[in-house]
Amino acid sequence: MRLKLITFLIFIFINSPNLYTQTSLDIVRASNHYTKAISAYKSSSYKTALIHLKNAETNLKGKTNKDLEYLKIMTFYKLKNYKKAYGLIQVYFEKGYPKNRIQYFKNIESYRKKYNISYDKMLTNIFIELEDKYGIVTNTSIEEVISAIIKRISAKKKNLSDIIKYNTYEEVKISSRKYTPVDTYNNKRRSTWTKKYGTHKNTYWFNRRISTDNKIKFICNNNSWYKKFVFSKKTYLNTRYYEYDYIIKNSSTYISYNQIKLKRTKNWYNNSSGRSSYNEMKKMVYDDLKSKYNNKKFLKNSDYGKFKISFTETEKLILQQQGNMEKLKVALRKKLLL
Repeated sequence: MRLKLITFLIFIFINSPNLYTQTSLDIVRASNHYTKAISAYKSSSYKTALIHLKNAETNLKGKTNKDLEYLKIMTFYKLKNYKKAYGLIQVYFEKGYPKNRIQYFKNIESYRKKYNISYDKMLTNIFIELEDKYGIVTNTSIEEVISAIIKRISAKKKNLSDIIKYNTYEEVKISSRKYTPVDTYNNKRRSTWTKKYGTHKNTYWFNRRISTDNKIKFICNNNSWYKKFVFSKKTYLNTRYYEYDYIIKNSSTYISYNQIKLKRTKNWYNNSSGRSSYNEMKKMVYDDLKSKYNNKKFLKNSDYGKFKISFTETEKLILQQQGNMEKLKVALRKKLLL
């Protein structure tokens, strides 16, 4: 037991100079890092400022000063780490720093002198706000915040199939030009051929069908062609303004060329060979229908279940703490809300 105590005392004796004394070069290094911390802080690079402040502390070897402590408090405050900032400001005003732990920087201009400010005045100005935020952060759990946010989102969220049914018509009636080639054989001996189309209308009735993958088809009663809509969900967690956006949109619409079926007639002619191809006629129908009838004919509304959830000030405060926003994202993904 006595041998262990002697060994421990020797260890403390050997390491004490490294912890509590520093050479002139150590102070120079610490001063340099402090100057870099000031520059990083002023350019809003707060994480970089903390790195330099930590390096300054390492070179001061257990000692400190108000220049370093003030900048450290303000950096944590700007990073919204209110727990750390409040703990440091308590030490600053209540406990202070013993004389045997004070080591000032050398050959540099302090933040106080450079910007002509009073540390005590600046920290007093933010103290009440910092204390309030520290209290909220300490007494509010991230789990409670996440649960409340998910509950509000779920209350507004609607089933995708229901949204499609509400925003689309069950039955659609349209009219299109009837392609009836007319033989205008004017002079058979000179082999002159021309082509004309009739101008009267055909009426088409389309019925809505919704598939299990939330795709909707308006299928024509005579199976000539159909128009297909694909509805999709888009969710977005805005980490700048602290809000959640939920949008259902019609992501792709098209007429299927392959579904067009035409009745063959004997009067399909063209100017060259004397007979128009089936595919040529099919393309004419497709192009005409595509150009004449857009999506609006089939949809009731343009806004499909869009909503936005804004977070409360308390929720923002908790989510600003390190790692909490990522926890919310994970929870939303598990609920298929992101």
